[in-house]
Amino acid sequence: MYKRLLVTVLLLLFVFPCVASAANLTGKLTYWKQGKEYPLVNATVVVGKDIWLKDDGATDVVKGAVTAKTTTDGNGRFVLSGPAGNYLMIIWKANHIPSTGINVSLPGTQNDSISYDNQVGASGRHVYLRFEK
Repeated sequence: MYKRLLVTVLLLLFVFPCVASAANLTGKLTYWKQGKEYPLVNATVVVGKDIWLKDDGATDVVKGAVTAKTTTDGNGRFVLSGPAGNYLMIIWKANHIPSTGINVSLPGTQNDSISYDNQVGASGRHVYLRFEK
């Protein structure tokens, strides 16, 4: 009986804290185009402790260690799962001006918006996304 109790206590001490530290960041993202707001569909949402976005011509590069990433659904909503804590968030979608350096907490909620890039045809920027450490 004591052996079983000891095993149960050890499992609670070592396994449960790991499970409890997982958290979600939820939210809805939108974009602005010609003065109107729309859901930001199929956008990439990235969080990490020390991440940033580098402009490399037509390709934007997420630099640093990414903790978690996801994409928005047909309504611009997202759920991102990762260890509880404070992070930086990047919002990216092709042909839109990315948003970077957003401070977020997991668990938490973050609603935000970005702008459509009216100059993308002329500038050729914000077309592709790549990840590097």
